[in-house]
Amino acid sequence: MASTHGILPRISLKGFPMRALCLLLSILLATPAAAQEEPRIHASCLGGAWQSCFILIDGPIRDGITDRLKQMVAAGEVRGRVVYLNSPGGSLQEGLRMGRYFREMHWDTTIGSLDGVPRNPDGSPAFASAAELGPGHCESACSYAFLGGENRAYQDNDKLGFHQFYNVDGDIGDGLTQQFSGLVVSYMVEMGVDARIFSLAATQGPSQMFYVDRNEAMEFDIVNRRGFDALTLEPFGNGIIAISKRLDPAKHQDGADLVTFFCQGGQPYAMLHTAHHMFLPGTQGTPAVWFSADKFDLPADALSLQVSGPEAKMTLRLPFDIATELTRRTDFSIWISYGRLEGGTFTASRETSQKDREMIAAAFRYCIG
Repeated sequence: MASTHGILPRISLKGFPMRALCLLLSILLATPAAAQEEPRIHASCLGGAWQSCFILIDGPIRDGITDRLKQMVAAGEVRGRVVYLNSPGGSLQEGLRMGRYFREMHWDTTIGSLDGVPRNPDGSPAFASAAELGPGHCESACSYAFLGGENRAYQDNDKLGFHQFYNVDGDIGDGLTQQFSGLVVSYMVEMGVDARIFSLAATQGPSQMFYVDRNEAMEFDIVNRRGFDALTLEPFGNGIIAISKRLDPAKHQDGADLVTFFCQGGQPYAMLHTAHHMFLPGTQGTPAVWFSADKFDLPADALSLQVSGPEAKMTLRLPFDIATELTRRTDFSIWISYGRLEGGTFTASRETSQKDREMIAAAFRYCIG
């Protein structure tokens, strides 16, 4: 998708010695707006736990902003691991540097802006939740910083924009241009992104921005596939089980990485697996099953816990009516809540296809024992 939004300065690459490459990287993606604005870094926590903390980088990507961020981290001013970006671009060299720092810190990246966020008397944002952040845009150098996130995501109304690299003669075959492009492609590969997106951006005109839609973002690994994958059947014991593996990395407070449906002795079950817990003997959880907005609480004695070192299995005995709903409804969420120290809430959610539902039905029909 091409847009005339984001007109780029025309900078010639001809005659540049190699020692000028770093300078070129720092200015090539600058926009007039980026040259006038000052970047702002907001580090906010909405509660006592680090999971409520996030960082917002708002404004142009200017040289030195990564060092500012490092200083804030060293001073203990930054907690959490989610970075919201809202920027028209700026220094590509700094964008690549920032992206590598995000990856070094194991931070996640997304997009958001201060639009609609109320202000304190001093003008600073008065966050009540990260959900208050408005739609944002991350373009040019910002888009490459975004790629540094260990996990990357953005919403449909956010904009992530790339553009081509060129000289005034439009000669993309220029030797220096090729080396410059090679640095960017190498960075994309380093970040685990399909570098074909670079070629797609290069097909746009020199004054156009290539905005990546959600399907393209998934295809080119710009955003991580998240949630639970399509169900598959596996033989087990005297029957079969239906399993769905998590696509994105599990973590503390969001630790389920596998859901399994099966039946034993005619009784249907759902089981969550995790390797992110701190369960103690006698730990009790609160189970429920959701279908869209419909919540069905299950008794505590329907849940059993088996711990083996760092791994744990949470097995939930399902009432027959809930098992039937799992074979009919178009989505589900298996939900087991523990205390924060034990690992918080473990969930496995998926919008199911007809094939998924048929596999769950088969697992409930052909019992493993």
